Order: sequence, then C-alpha cells, then structure tokens
Amino acid sequence: MAGERYTNGIMEGMLSGRANYALEASLNTKGEKREAYLKAAQYAQAALFAYEVNGDSDEVRQLTTLSFDWMDKANEI
Repeated sequence: MAGERYTNGIMEGMLSGRANYALEASLNTKGEKREAYLKAAQYAQAALFAYEVNGDSDEVRQLTTLSFDWMDKANEI
C-alpha cells in the first residue's frame, strides 16, 4: 500500500542531504567511524528509494531511524 507523498520535497531533501553528508564524512575518516558513516549513508539512501517507490511508510521510518542511529554511532566514535 502506497503511503503519502509530500508536495514540498522535504522528505527527498532531508534523506538525500543526510545520505550525502554521511558519505562525505566517511571520506575523511577511517576504520570503525568510516564504516558507521557508510551505514548511515546506506540507510538514508535506502529510505529515499523506499519513499520514492511507495511514499511515506513504516519502512521509510525504520530506515530513517537506522540512518540516524548509525550517524549517532559515528559521531560517538
């Protein structure tokens, strides 16, 4: 079942911005911190793809949460 799509582009902007930020941050780090940033980027990109296919949904929210969690982990390392 397709979820709501917002007309203002805020979801696309937030998710793509988050993926880009995490990817850029990974380029300047090494080891475990880099892996955490890459996971954050991966989950943000997956959430964006899921949103583009089906609109807002539980899957998008779960993937977004995982992206936030991995970003937090990267920032703690």
